[in-house]
Amino acid sequence: MATVFERLFKLTLAFGASAVGWATLVEPQLLVVRHDEVVLDDWKGAPLRVAVIADLHVGSPWNGVARVEALAERVSVEHPDVVVLTGDYAINRIFGGHKVAPSEWAPAIGAIAAPLGVYAVLGNHDWWNDEDVYRRALESAGVTMMDNRSAALRSGDDRIWLVGLGDSWTDHTDVEAAFAGVPRRASTIAFGHEPDIVDVVGHRADLVLAGHTHGGQVYIPIFSQRLLKLRFRRGRYDVHGVPLYVSSGVGMSVYPVRFGVPPEVVMLTVRGTEAAAGEHPTLTRGAQ
Repeated sequence: MATVFERLFKLTLAFGASAVGWATLVEPQLLVVRHDEVVLDDWKGAPLRVAVIADLHVGSPWNGVARVEALAERVSVEHPDVVVLTGDYAINRIFGGHKVAPSEWAPAIGAIAAPLGVYAVLGNHDWWNDEDVYRRALESAGVTMMDNRSAALRSGDDRIWLVGLGDSWTDHTDVEAAFAGVPRRASTIAFGHEPDIVDVVGHRADLVLAGHTHGGQVYIPIFSQRLLKLRFRRGRYDVHGVPLYVSSGVGMSVYPVRFGVPPEVVMLTVRGTEAAAGEHPTLTRGAQ
């Protein structure tokens, strides 16, 4: 008859094997569409539905061209007004991964139905590879590249500004260039790859969007936070009065596992305190 210790050991092995199987074979293939809302006191524009796509890492396990095409279709069904991609389309060394030319998957991203368009910045992995290849592929697909640039999104007489920040890990952030031409006190959303851009953006933006963290990629409450010591992991934060939203993204990096942080696309509704529930006017697009 097995002792209590032997039974406990077998249960531990079974649990460990199940967890490894889930983290390597199941969870990386999931896709969660996370709906959330940010209400801003100073938001002057109409409510805006923003699809946030972070860290595609195309070529990581279970994450090839077909996966990107399915993701793009899923986002289109959500009827976003605008789509922002926060960088890291490339992969580096990851077990089970393979390089995928961006020309193979970028057309699916560019075809996402969004009346105000699809905008993107580059991440550190893209700069570590041939960033110009990713830039040209996305632009050829109709995606507007926004590294240190701004674009005006108009709703009637109200203007909503979108500001892209260059990657900070590879020293490509130029805040002054990014915000050049953006009027003071304009309703502004800034987005970039790393969440830490919130420190340099400050109160120039009403809201900051980012990715990069993968939500830790493996998240076990208490243990993971103590081990990883992430300043920002996933979700909403208030940084000295500036709202920050971090997506845990889609792909994988370094290790081919996801546990407790399934791949996600964030559908974020941004509105002012005075906006009526359900208000969703027609928006038109402008550029700076």
